[in-house]
Amino acid sequence: MNDAPLSPFDDSPFVNPYASPQFSQPVMARSVERGPPTFPKVVAIIDLVFCAIRALIVLLSIVAIFGGNVELVETTGWLELISGAGIVVFGTIAAIGILSQADWAVPFGWITVAFTAASTVVGVSQIPIVLRSVPADMPNHDAFVTGTIIGAVGMAIVRVALILMYAFALQRFSAWRRQRSRAAFR
Repeated sequence: MNDAPLSPFDDSPFVNPYASPQFSQPVMARSVERGPPTFPKVVAIIDLVFCAIRALIVLLSIVAIFGGNVELVETTGWLELISGAGIVVFGTIAAIGILSQADWAVPFGWITVAFTAASTVVGVSQIPIVLRSVPADMPNHDAFVTGTIIGAVGMAIVRVALILMYAFALQRFSAWRRQRSRAAFR
């Protein structure tokens, strides 16, 4: 087996173009033998923190469903609870899998992406329900409505950005696993 490290783009070693011709040696961006790229590991740690926060939100959702706004419960409350619980369960499993460098982490991560997208859609769909429940004679009604809409748009943008970041981390982790598997069979 060739001891030269492999390029992340192909199977051939590559040479440092700035090295002296007398001392030119193959260089590599990342060794196959090392752990996964840093980005997926960082995202997995952040995901564990977000899953802990989401677990608290799920518990608060249970309290809200059984003692809160009846219209919200009848329309989207259960969907929010189910999608939140899915994020917590599958996100925690995926993050632990990524940190332990397991192949099975990737499918759980994609399931987490699906639950997070569903939760985002449910959250945005709750805004009209919340706005209908605000009395028209409430002081600063217009400011409250405007703030709620701005907050909903901001929430949607942040959550879509997090979904894309998580998907990119899953793709990087998956590519690293494939590269590692190919290197094991050489």
